[in-house]
Amino acid sequence: MISAARLSRLCATLALASAVAALAFGVGARANAATTGCPDTAEHPFLHWADPAAYVLAPSGTFEGKTTPWSLAGGAKLVSGNEPFKVNASANAHSLSIPAGGSATSPAFCIGLAHPDLRLFAVGGNLTSTLKVEIIYKTVLGTVTQPVTVVPTMSAWDPTVQAVLLANVTGLLSLDGLTSSVQLRFTATGSAGWKIDDVYVDPWKTT
Repeated sequence: MISAARLSRLCATLALASAVAALAFGVGARANAATTGCPDTAEHPFLHWADPAAYVLAPSGTFEGKTTPWSLAGGAKLVSGNEPFKVNASANAHSLSIPAGGSATSPAFCIGLAHPDLRLFAVGGNLTSTLKVEIIYKTVLGTVTQPVTVVPTMSAWDPTVQAVLLANVTGLLSLDGLTSSVQLRFTATGSAGWKIDDVYVDPWKTT
């Protein structure tokens, strides 16, 4: 015969198992819903640089037009002059200028947390002035801001090296565990400004 204490522990274990199963089902449902909102129009903008990965543009990542939905601070603004390779479109004619101490934050967009990478075109900085890149996203514990990379001085327009968006490290803390709505923030540190253009993310790590 099972004692009352043992029966109580068994019931508690079964209840916990049921709760975990229900949570997993809910997370899976949210993940499926979120995945449908992730970017799905891929380009291969860095083939010339021996990078065959499939990328998608960050929202308004070409900085074309008279205005931008990016949040600009410290004098950051749209300016004439595209990155010279014009990987997105030959007619593109603008970029984003971020003066020393300024910053630019993208609108929120959806990525998968498996292997998201970031790559863009940039020019600027000096030996003591870099371009700081951060990712901002929400988790079950609240909003998190994490460093992604620091871009060293670039004397001429060129692609940055591939940078891993560190949200994949803490993916288990994201709201659905598989995808996340993120923002990117670029800050010109030190005494020199930067220009950036054609901001791309690789949300799936595919080729």
